[in-house]
Amino acid sequence: MPNGTYVELFLTAQSESILRTNLAAMKLPLSSHPYHCTTVFSKLPIEYPGIASRYEGEEQPPRLWSIHPNTMNLMFLGGNLVLGTRNLGTALSHKLGEMAGATWDFPEYIPHITLVYNIDCTQLEGQTLWTPRKPLVFAGENVLEINAEGKVARE
Repeated sequence: MPNGTYVELFLTAQSESILRTNLAAMKLPLSSHPYHCTTVFSKLPIEYPGIASRYEGEEQPPRLWSIHPNTMNLMFLGGNLVLGTRNLGTALSHKLGEMAGATWDFPEYIPHITLVYNIDCTQLEGQTLWTPRKPLVFAGENVLEINAEGKVARE
């Protein structure tokens, strides 16, 4: 029996490559895992219906998966460097989780892709920071279990 439910939106291969290329140009460490946006991290297991359930028999709007450059911003969040990613897909996925009874440990949901964990902001002094000029695109969503240790159960 899972101890919770985790949902993430993952990037297309092209968007993952764009992100990695720009982080490498900034001389930042790269994640060994694919970059993603967490939309649900519930300490209670839920029956997450998935974004596709909202569009049965309809075409999903392209803006559901696309993150426009004007809605992306680099910021520090809890000691981490993140890319803010407000778009329809992240908002809908999080709302579906809430409607299914998901818990959330933070006062508000701030959709983002964590780029670098535990970074000292002085590491970025004098750097030219990446400014997104093209959309990033999510390819889909993964629904995973949270195990007894409170970690995402990845295979």
